[in-house]
Amino acid sequence: MKKRYKRIKETPMDRLSALPDCLIIHILSFLEVKQSAITALLSKRFQFLWTQSPRLIFSEKRFRLQPRSRLQPREVQDFVNRVNRTLVIYGQNDLDTFEVEFPYSKSYSPDLDVWGGFAVKNKAKQVSLLLNHFLDGEEDNMYTLPRTMFRSAHLNRLTLRADFGSPYLHTLSVTLYPKERKLCLENTPSLVRATLDFVIVDWEFNEELISNAKDLLYNIRHVKVVDLRYSYMQVLTSVAINDYQFPQSARTCLTVEVPLEEPSIHVLVGLLESSPKLESLVIEGTHTYLPCACLDSKTDLDCDLLHLKSVVIKDFTGPDVVCEQMLMMAKILLNKAPTLEKMVFFHNKSFTSSSQPAVNESSFKIAQALLSYPRSSKAVILLK
Repeated sequence: MKKRYKRIKETPMDRLSALPDCLIIHILSFLEVKQSAITALLSKRFQFLWTQSPRLIFSEKRFRLQPRSRLQPREVQDFVNRVNRTLVIYGQNDLDTFEVEFPYSKSYSPDLDVWGGFAVKNKAKQVSLLLNHFLDGEEDNMYTLPRTMFRSAHLNRLTLRADFGSPYLHTLSVTLYPKERKLCLENTPSLVRATLDFVIVDWEFNEELISNAKDLLYNIRHVKVVDLRYSYMQVLTSVAINDYQFPQSARTCLTVEVPLEEPSIHVLVGLLESSPKLESLVIEGTHTYLPCACLDSKTDLDCDLLHLKSVVIKDFTGPDVVCEQMLMMAKILLNKAPTLEKMVFFHNKSFTSSSQPAVNESSFKIAQALLSYPRSSKAVILLK
């Protein structure tokens, strides 16, 4: 009797089963599907708990580590089949995350359509499609996102890797680390807003980087609202001073971020000359300790900006600071924009109230300069 009691006493307690279902489901949500599904073998209670996880992540470590040349089509097909079976079992639950990573070839396009529809149907907030091309030489391997992906009222983050066609994409924001990689934007006829920036570490503007920047600008020439951030603008500046011909565009609103220390008029002129339909221009200044492209001597536009109505210039003025390049830009715009309605200068926000007298003096100098410039319209000039 004592021996039996001792054996019962030493039996480890099943603390996991003592937890409520909601807590177990939360724990399972941190696992990939392949790992969480194994818990179905523990007991009848666990058989379907994993199917209630708000996160579905499908991935195979060997797909990431094994060279593509050694991958067998059967392995990939088995993975795709497993995903399809899982989605049937999973049913319908609200999802926080839906992620798939696998070696893609065009034959799996219908499966991806089904997976995307599943994510939308289950109100996924984050969707990641991480596709590695299975065959290096495969032609016509671009995957076009289904229209349903752009109709979801719940999707707030979409992460893509590889080649995607997005004919229904409305807004795009790209921050690209361009070293040894290239972003190609094609098949985006519905794109209305685009923001472009680079993450540049060594600041070596090689041919590959410059080509990437040119191609991106060309491929968003139909976009109405464009925002070009600092690092991307620096690359454009380096090509502008070498007489690069900017592609003609349909943009109506343009925002650019340029360095306070050495803003280049040349790149701004190039962008303006290629924007005949431009209605709104915002020029933002930013402090930087990184190299800036050299200054240029171009001081005029070769055409009038017939539709430009609003110009905003931010952060280029302050105590004892009057950016001559921006005053030159203002002079050009006042002379070349016959329909201009207003031009607004915003002082640098970093200045405190203690520097207000100096700000007032700077504003007076700017006002004097602006009032002396010839203008082709009755634009109102505001200093804020």
